[in-house]
Amino acid sequence: MHIHGSWVVALIEVLEATGCAHAELMALMQLGEHDDVAQMRFPVHRIEPLWQLADERIGAQAGLQVAAHFRPQHWAQLGLGLLSSRNLGEIIERMTVFSRLMTDALFISMTAESPGTLTFRTRFAFPQPLEASRVEAYVGASLALVKMLIPQLTMPLRVDLMRSAPADAAPWQAIFGEHLHWGHECVALHIAADDLQAAVPGADATIAAMHQAFLQRQLSELDDHDLVAQVRQALRHHLGKAATNIDTIAARLNTSGRTLQRRLQNAGVPFRDLLQQVRQELAQHYLSNTHLSLGDIAEQLGYRHHSNFAHAFRETNGCTPLQYRQQAQAAA
Repeated sequence: MHIHGSWVVALIEVLEATGCAHAELMALMQLGEHDDVAQMRFPVHRIEPLWQLADERIGAQAGLQVAAHFRPQHWAQLGLGLLSSRNLGEIIERMTVFSRLMTDALFISMTAESPGTLTFRTRFAFPQPLEASRVEAYVGASLALVKMLIPQLTMPLRVDLMRSAPADAAPWQAIFGEHLHWGHECVALHIAADDLQAAVPGADATIAAMHQAFLQRQLSELDDHDLVAQVRQALRHHLGKAATNIDTIAARLNTSGRTLQRRLQNAGVPFRDLLQQVRQELAQHYLSNTHLSLGDIAEQLGYRHHSNFAHAFRETNGCTPLQYRQQAQAAA
Protein backbone atom coordinates (compact mmCIF):
# COMPACT_ATOMS: atom_id res chain seq x y z
CA MET A 1 0.00 0.00 0.00
CA HIS A 2 1.30 3.43 -0.98
CA ILE A 3 0.60 7.11 -0.43
CA HIS A 4 1.34 10.10 -2.65
CA GLY A 5 4.34 12.23 -1.76
CA SER A 6 2.19 15.35 -1.42
CA TRP A 7 1.03 13.94 1.93
CA VAL A 8 4.64 13.67 3.03
CA VAL A 9 5.14 17.31 2.01
CA ALA A 10 2.10 18.42 4.04
CA LEU A 11 3.14 16.42 7.10
CA ILE A 12 6.67 17.80 6.95
CA GLU A 13 5.30 21.35 6.72
CA VAL A 14 3.06 20.77 9.75
CA LEU A 15 6.02 19.41 11.74
CA GLU A 16 8.21 22.35 10.69
CA ALA A 17 5.56 24.64 12.19
CA THR A 18 6.13 22.88 15.54
CA GLY A 19 9.85 23.65 15.39
CA CYS A 20 11.28 20.60 13.62
CA ALA A 21 14.14 21.22 11.20
CA HIS A 22 13.44 20.41 7.54
CA ALA A 23 16.77 18.65 7.07
CA GLU A 24 16.14 16.40 10.07
CA LEU A 25 12.67 15.47 8.81
CA MET A 26 14.06 14.62 5.36
CA ALA A 27 16.75 12.50 7.02
CA LEU A 28 14.08 10.74 9.08
CA MET A 29 12.42 9.76 5.79
CA GLN A 30 15.81 8.79 4.33
CA LEU A 31 15.41 11.43 1.64
CA GLY A 32 18.00 13.68 0.05
CA GLU A 33 17.90 17.45 -0.22
CA HIS A 34 17.16 17.32 -3.95
CA ASP A 35 14.51 14.58 -3.89
CA ASP A 36 11.26 15.79 -5.47
CA VAL A 37 9.06 14.43 -2.70
CA ALA A 38 5.80 15.78 -4.15
CA GLN A 39 6.25 13.59 -7.26
CA MET A 40 7.03 10.37 -5.38
CA ARG A 41 4.92 7.55 -3.96
CA PHE A 42 5.82 5.96 -0.63
CA PRO A 43 4.90 2.69 1.08
CA VAL A 44 2.50 3.61 3.89
CA HIS A 45 4.81 2.19 6.57
CA ARG A 46 7.63 4.51 5.44
CA ILE A 47 5.68 7.66 6.39
CA GLU A 48 4.91 6.28 9.86
CA PRO A 49 8.01 7.83 11.54
CA LEU A 50 6.68 11.28 10.59
CA TRP A 51 3.25 10.44 11.98
CA GLN A 52 4.76 9.12 15.21
CA LEU A 53 6.70 12.37 15.59
CA ALA A 54 3.49 14.34 14.94
CA ASP A 55 1.71 12.27 17.59
CA GLU A 56 4.47 13.10 20.08
CA ARG A 57 4.56 16.83 19.35
CA ILE A 58 0.86 17.51 18.65
CA GLY A 59 -1.04 14.67 20.30
CA ALA A 60 -4.52 13.44 19.37
CA GLN A 61 -5.11 16.46 17.12
CA ALA A 62 -2.23 15.63 14.73
CA GLY A 63 -4.58 14.51 11.97
CA LEU A 64 -6.72 17.63 12.39
CA GLN A 65 -3.72 19.89 11.96
CA VAL A 66 -2.66 18.08 8.79
CA ALA A 67 -6.22 18.37 7.45
CA ALA A 68 -6.36 22.10 8.27
CA HIS A 69 -3.00 22.66 6.58
CA PHE A 70 -3.88 20.83 3.37
CA ARG A 71 -4.28 23.01 0.26
CA PRO A 72 -5.45 22.21 -3.30
CA GLN A 73 -1.84 21.88 -4.47
CA HIS A 74 -1.33 19.05 -1.98
CA TRP A 75 -3.89 17.02 -3.93
CA ALA A 76 -1.49 16.93 -6.90
CA GLN A 77 -3.10 15.75 -10.16
CA LEU A 78 -6.36 14.88 -8.40
CA GLY A 79 -6.62 18.45 -7.14
CA LEU A 80 -6.84 19.78 -10.71
CA GLY A 81 -9.78 17.51 -11.44
CA LEU A 82 -11.57 18.44 -8.22
CA LEU A 83 -11.05 22.17 -8.78
CA SER A 84 -12.72 21.97 -12.21
CA SER A 85 -15.67 19.81 -11.09
CA ARG A 86 -19.10 21.31 -11.79
CA ASN A 87 -20.89 20.27 -8.60
CA LEU A 88 -20.56 18.26 -5.39
CA GLY A 89 -21.67 15.08 -7.14
CA GLU A 90 -18.73 15.31 -9.56
CA ILE A 91 -16.31 16.07 -6.72
CA ILE A 92 -17.39 13.00 -4.77
CA GLU A 93 -17.39 10.81 -7.88
CA ARG A 94 -13.83 11.84 -8.70
CA MET A 95 -12.66 11.40 -5.11
CA THR A 96 -14.09 7.88 -5.15
CA VAL A 97 -12.87 6.82 -8.60
CA PHE A 98 -9.45 8.46 -8.47
CA SER A 99 -8.60 8.19 -4.76
CA ARG A 100 -5.89 5.63 -5.55
CA LEU A 101 -3.87 8.42 -7.16
CA MET A 102 -3.44 9.70 -3.59
CA THR A 103 -3.39 6.43 -1.63
CA ASP A 104 -4.45 2.81 -1.92
CA ALA A 105 -4.36 2.40 1.87
CA LEU A 106 -7.97 3.57 2.14
CA PHE A 107 -11.07 2.25 0.42
CA ILE A 108 -13.72 4.90 -0.32
CA SER A 109 -17.36 4.15 -1.14
CA MET A 110 -20.69 5.95 -1.49
CA THR A 111 -23.97 4.29 -0.48
CA ALA A 112 -27.62 5.33 -0.05
CA GLU A 113 -28.55 4.04 3.40
CA SER A 114 -31.69 6.09 4.12
CA PRO A 115 -34.12 8.17 2.03
CA GLY A 116 -32.62 11.47 1.00
CA THR A 117 -29.22 10.74 2.60
CA LEU A 118 -25.95 9.42 1.14
CA THR A 119 -23.01 8.07 3.13
CA PHE A 120 -19.43 8.72 2.02
CA ARG A 121 -17.45 6.05 3.91
CA THR A 122 -13.66 5.67 4.22
CA ARG A 123 -12.40 2.23 5.24
CA PHE A 124 -9.04 0.55 5.60
CA ALA A 125 -7.72 -1.40 2.63
CA PHE A 126 -6.21 -3.98 5.02
CA PRO A 127 -7.50 -5.53 8.24
CA GLN A 128 -4.65 -4.00 10.28
CA PRO A 129 -6.19 -0.59 11.06
CA LEU A 130 -4.50 2.76 10.66
CA GLU A 131 -4.51 5.16 13.59
CA ALA A 132 -7.63 7.33 13.75
CA SER A 133 -5.59 10.51 13.22
CA ARG A 134 -4.34 9.26 9.83
CA VAL A 135 -7.86 8.71 8.53
CA GLU A 136 -9.09 11.98 10.06
CA ALA A 137 -6.35 13.81 8.13
CA TYR A 138 -7.49 12.40 4.78
CA VAL A 139 -11.22 12.82 5.31
CA GLY A 140 -10.82 16.20 7.00
CA ALA A 141 -8.67 17.49 4.13
CA SER A 142 -11.28 16.21 1.65
CA LEU A 143 -14.07 17.99 3.50
CA ALA A 144 -12.07 21.21 3.76
CA LEU A 145 -11.49 21.19 -0.01
CA VAL A 146 -15.21 20.68 -0.68
CA LYS A 147 -16.09 23.61 1.60
CA MET A 148 -13.50 25.79 -0.16
CA LEU A 149 -14.92 24.94 -3.60
CA ILE A 150 -18.58 25.32 -2.55
CA PRO A 151 -18.64 27.89 0.30
CA GLN A 152 -22.44 27.95 0.47
CA LEU A 153 -22.64 24.24 1.33
CA THR A 154 -23.62 23.30 4.89
CA MET A 155 -22.86 19.58 4.62
CA PRO A 156 -22.41 17.12 6.24
CA LEU A 157 -25.54 16.21 8.19
CA ARG A 158 -23.49 13.98 10.48
CA VAL A 159 -19.96 12.63 10.74
CA ASP A 160 -19.01 9.28 12.28
CA LEU A 161 -15.48 9.15 13.74
CA MET A 162 -13.41 6.20 14.93
CA ARG A 163 -11.97 7.54 18.16
CA SER A 164 -13.71 7.67 21.52
CA ALA A 165 -15.28 10.99 22.41
CA PRO A 166 -12.55 13.42 23.63
CA ALA A 167 -12.98 15.65 26.65
CA ASP A 168 -13.05 18.67 24.34
CA ALA A 169 -14.74 18.01 20.98
CA ALA A 170 -14.28 21.58 19.70
CA PRO A 171 -11.16 20.90 17.56
CA TRP A 172 -12.96 18.05 15.77
CA GLN A 173 -16.11 20.15 15.34
CA ALA A 174 -14.02 22.87 13.70
CA ILE A 175 -13.02 20.39 10.97
CA PHE A 176 -16.05 18.09 10.68
CA GLY A 177 -18.99 20.17 11.96
CA GLU A 178 -21.19 20.06 15.02
CA HIS A 179 -22.92 16.70 14.55
CA LEU A 180 -20.31 14.11 15.50
CA HIS A 181 -20.75 10.47 16.52
CA TRP A 182 -17.85 8.62 18.13
CA GLY A 183 -16.48 5.08 18.32
CA HIS A 184 -17.30 3.85 14.81
CA GLU A 185 -15.34 1.29 12.76
CA CYS A 186 -14.56 3.84 10.05
CA VAL A 187 -15.00 7.53 9.23
CA ALA A 188 -18.27 8.32 7.43
CA LEU A 189 -19.80 11.55 6.14
CA HIS A 190 -23.61 11.57 5.90
CA ILE A 191 -24.82 14.16 3.39
CA ALA A 192 -28.18 15.22 1.94
CA ALA A 193 -28.73 13.74 -1.53
CA ASP A 194 -30.00 17.13 -2.75
CA ASP A 195 -26.57 18.63 -2.00
CA LEU A 196 -25.04 16.64 -4.87
CA GLN A 197 -26.38 19.31 -7.23
CA ALA A 198 -24.67 22.16 -5.33
CA ALA A 199 -22.70 24.03 -8.00
CA VAL A 200 -19.00 24.92 -7.90
CA PRO A 201 -18.82 28.67 -8.72
CA GLY A 202 -16.90 29.36 -11.93
CA ALA A 203 -16.58 25.70 -12.98
CA ASP A 204 -15.82 25.13 -16.67
CA ALA A 205 -17.21 22.00 -18.38
CA THR A 206 -14.49 22.01 -21.06
CA ILE A 207 -11.68 22.22 -18.53
CA ALA A 208 -13.44 19.58 -16.42
CA ALA A 209 -13.48 17.17 -19.38
CA MET A 210 -9.77 17.81 -20.03
CA HIS A 211 -8.86 17.07 -16.41
CA GLN A 212 -11.10 13.98 -16.41
CA ALA A 213 -9.19 12.57 -19.40
CA PHE A 214 -5.88 13.44 -17.74
CA LEU A 215 -6.86 11.67 -14.51
CA GLN A 216 -7.96 8.62 -16.49
CA ARG A 217 -4.52 8.45 -18.12
CA GLN A 218 -2.82 8.85 -14.75
CA LEU A 219 -4.93 6.09 -13.27
CA SER A 220 -4.27 3.83 -16.25
CA GLU A 221 -0.52 4.31 -15.83
CA LEU A 222 -0.83 3.61 -12.12
CA ASP A 223 -2.92 0.52 -12.86
CA ASP A 224 -0.17 -0.91 -15.03
CA HIS A 225 2.19 -0.67 -12.06
CA ASP A 226 -0.27 -1.54 -9.33
CA LEU A 227 -2.36 -4.35 -10.85
CA VAL A 228 -1.12 -6.91 -8.34
CA ALA A 229 -1.79 -4.49 -5.46
CA GLN A 230 -5.31 -3.86 -6.78
CA VAL A 231 -6.06 -7.58 -6.96
CA ARG A 232 -4.71 -8.05 -3.44
CA GLN A 233 -6.93 -5.22 -2.17
CA ALA A 234 -9.99 -6.62 -3.96
CA LEU A 235 -9.31 -10.07 -2.51
CA ARG A 236 -9.03 -8.67 1.02
CA HIS A 237 -12.45 -7.05 0.68
CA HIS A 238 -14.14 -9.92 -1.13
CA LEU A 239 -12.92 -12.99 0.77
CA GLY A 240 -15.61 -14.51 2.95
CA LYS A 241 -18.40 -12.34 1.54
CA ALA A 242 -19.18 -14.35 -1.62
CA ALA A 243 -17.66 -16.87 -4.00
CA THR A 244 -14.13 -15.67 -4.77
CA ASN A 245 -12.70 -16.45 -8.18
CA ILE A 246 -10.97 -14.56 -10.94
CA ASP A 247 -14.28 -13.56 -12.53
CA THR A 248 -15.71 -11.99 -9.35
CA ILE A 249 -12.47 -10.09 -8.69
CA ALA A 250 -12.27 -8.99 -12.34
CA ALA A 251 -15.81 -7.62 -12.11
CA ARG A 252 -14.80 -5.60 -9.04
CA LEU A 253 -11.94 -4.14 -11.08
CA ASN A 254 -14.22 -3.39 -14.07
CA THR A 255 -12.58 -5.88 -16.42
CA SER A 256 -13.12 -9.47 -17.61
CA GLY A 257 -11.73 -12.61 -16.04
CA ARG A 258 -9.84 -13.46 -19.23
CA THR A 259 -8.23 -10.01 -19.41
CA LEU A 260 -7.25 -10.08 -15.74
CA GLN A 261 -5.78 -13.56 -16.09
CA ARG A 262 -3.68 -12.47 -19.09
CA ARG A 263 -2.42 -9.31 -17.34
CA LEU A 264 -1.49 -11.24 -14.19
CA GLN A 265 0.35 -13.84 -16.27
CA ASN A 266 2.25 -11.03 -18.00
CA ALA A 267 3.14 -9.69 -14.54
CA GLY A 268 4.38 -13.16 -13.56
CA VAL A 269 1.89 -13.61 -10.69
CA PRO A 270 -0.90 -16.18 -11.30
CA PHE A 271 -4.26 -15.45 -9.68
CA ARG A 272 -4.15 -18.70 -7.69
CA ASP A 273 -0.85 -17.64 -6.09
CA LEU A 274 -2.23 -14.21 -5.16
CA LEU A 275 -5.33 -15.78 -3.62
CA GLN A 276 -3.19 -18.09 -1.51
CA GLN A 277 -0.85 -15.27 -0.45
CA VAL A 278 -3.70 -13.01 0.66
CA ARG A 279 -5.35 -15.86 2.52
CA GLN A 280 -2.11 -16.51 4.37
CA GLU A 281 -1.59 -12.83 5.22
CA LEU A 282 -5.12 -12.53 6.57
CA ALA A 283 -4.93 -15.86 8.39
CA GLN A 284 -1.78 -14.78 10.22
CA HIS A 285 -3.39 -11.43 11.06
CA TYR A 286 -6.59 -13.01 12.44
CA LEU A 287 -4.67 -15.62 14.43
CA SER A 288 -2.29 -13.05 15.93
CA ASN A 289 -4.62 -10.12 16.53
CA THR A 290 -8.15 -11.43 17.05
CA HIS A 291 -10.02 -14.00 19.13
CA LEU A 292 -11.97 -15.38 16.17
CA SER A 293 -12.45 -19.15 16.26
CA LEU A 294 -10.65 -21.23 13.64
CA GLY A 295 -14.00 -21.96 12.03
CA ASP A 296 -14.81 -18.26 11.78
CA ILE A 297 -11.38 -17.52 10.31
CA ALA A 298 -11.85 -20.25 7.71
CA GLU A 299 -15.19 -18.69 6.77
CA GLN A 300 -13.65 -15.19 6.59
CA LEU A 301 -11.03 -16.54 4.19
CA GLY A 302 -13.55 -18.19 1.90
CA TYR A 303 -12.81 -21.84 2.74
CA ARG A 304 -15.78 -24.17 2.59
CA HIS A 305 -14.47 -26.36 5.38
CA HIS A 306 -12.26 -25.72 8.41
CA SER A 307 -10.12 -28.73 7.45
CA ASN A 308 -9.25 -27.14 4.09
CA PHE A 309 -8.03 -24.03 5.89
CA ALA A 310 -5.99 -26.03 8.40
CA HIS A 311 -4.38 -28.11 5.65
CA ALA A 312 -3.47 -25.09 3.50
CA PHE A 313 -2.11 -23.17 6.51
CA ARG A 314 0.08 -26.05 7.65
CA GLU A 315 1.49 -26.56 4.16
CA THR A 316 2.59 -22.94 3.99
CA ASN A 317 3.63 -22.25 7.59
CA GLY A 318 4.81 -25.67 8.81
CA CYS A 319 2.48 -25.61 11.81
CA THR A 320 -1.23 -25.76 12.55
CA PRO A 321 -3.29 -22.57 12.94
CA LEU A 322 -3.65 -23.26 16.67
CA GLN A 323 0.11 -23.68 17.08
CA TYR A 324 0.69 -20.41 15.19
CA ARG A 325 -1.78 -18.58 17.47
CA GLN A 326 -0.11 -19.97 20.57
CA GLN A 327 3.34 -18.89 19.33
CA ALA A 328 2.05 -15.39 18.49
CA GLN A 329 0.47 -15.02 21.94
CA ALA A 330 3.67 -16.18 23.63
CA ALA A 331 5.73 -13.66 21.67
CA ALA A 332 3.36 -10.76 22.42
